Amino acid sequence: MLDVMRSNAKSSLIALIFGAIILTFIFSFGRGSSGFRTRTPETWAARVNGELVTASDFTQAYSNRFRQMSQMRGGKYTTDNAKQDNLKVETLKGLIDQELIAQQADDLGIRVATPKSPTPSPGARSSSRTARSASTTTSAWSRTATG
Repeated sequence: MLDVMRSNAKSSLIALIFGAIILTFIFSFGRGSSGFRTRTPETWAARVNGELVTASDFTQAYSNRFRQMSQMRGGKYTTDNAKQDNLKVETLKGLIDQELIAQQADDLGIRVATPKSPTPSPGARSSSRTARSASTTTSAWSRTATG
């Protein structure tokens, strides 16, 4: 096959075929393709006063809420029900509210000492936002309970 191509190298048909191959590679793998896009360490679902609510935080919160709704309805909760309930939007609003509360707590100087435990609990997450939200909730409750 290469011998045929070499013997007809000056043929316009061969030039046209190679031109089509080159254009295909330019448009498929060129500068605008996904291979040339810079990869961010993590995508985000929302930005709250410069702080990010990551897509993985959103995905985890959404699946938790979906599971809760399913349990509340006896396992008969479907994606159609989730769409009707606007579950994605409500989950994102909840995460934004948590971040706003955590930022406000930071501004007010509300802090809680983290208990030292030798091993993390099975469902523990290492996200600072989650720790901040948990400490904010605990702090607000502690301040209310103590005075």
